[in-house]
Amino acid sequence: MGYFIFAHVSSFIEEKWRQFMQRPCELQLIHALIVNEQHVIQQPVIEQPFYQDRVFKSALFFFQDIFHFSSVLFPTTKGELYGCSVHDFTKVNNRIDLGKELAALLFHEKYYPLFYEFSLKTKHTGSRYDYEQYFVNETSCRTPALRKVYPAIRHHEKKREEWFLTKKEEQKLMKKPSFPKKVHFTKWYLQKQKQLYILMKVAQVFNINKNGHL
Repeated sequence: MGYFIFAHVSSFIEEKWRQFMQRPCELQLIHALIVNEQHVIQQPVIEQPFYQDRVFKSALFFFQDIFHFSSVLFPTTKGELYGCSVHDFTKVNNRIDLGKELAALLFHEKYYPLFYEFSLKTKHTGSRYDYEQYFVNETSCRTPALRKVYPAIRHHEKKREEWFLTKKEEQKLMKKPSFPKKVHFTKWYLQKQKQLYILMKVAQVFNINKNGHL
C-alpha cells in the first residue's frame, strides 16, 4: 500500500483497501473499485471535449443509446448470452449501477461456471464470432478480429485530478444492488442484430460521415 502514492491512486480507493485489509469483504471492495473506476474516467474521458464531439455527441452514439445497444454480454459454450444494459451511458451513476449488476451476474454461483468455461475454451479475437460460433444456428458471417480493424493505440493520459464523494453519496453508490431482473440476452441479441442492420441502411441513406455526424 506504500506504492499507492506513486500510482496516483485516489484517496477513496486507498481508504477502501485499508478497510479491506482490516476487515475483508470482497463484495464491498468490488463495489468500491467500480465506483472509483467510473469516477476516474469521468473527467478525462467522458467529459473530455474530443470524445464528447467525436463519440458522445455523434449520431451513431445517439442511436446506440436510445435503442439500448449499450450492453455487456457474457457468452457461454451452450450458445446462450447473458448480460446487462445501461441507458444514458455518460452519467457516472448509471455506469456504476451497470458495473455492480455485472459483478452480481458474473460471480453468481449459477452462471459463473458457464462464463469461466467459455473463457477457457474460446480463443479471444474481439470478433462477435467468438461467441456466435456456439449459436444453434451458427452465423455464416464471420466478423473480423479486433486487431484487423483497429490498431493498438498508445493514449496520452493527463495527470488525474482527485475526486470526492459526500458520505451520503458514498452510501448510495456502495449499496448492494438487487440481482438484475433480466439477464438472459440471447433473444435480445438476435433482435438487436436485425435492428443494427436496419440502422446501417438508414445511415447509408442519410450519409452519416466517418465521425458519426449527420
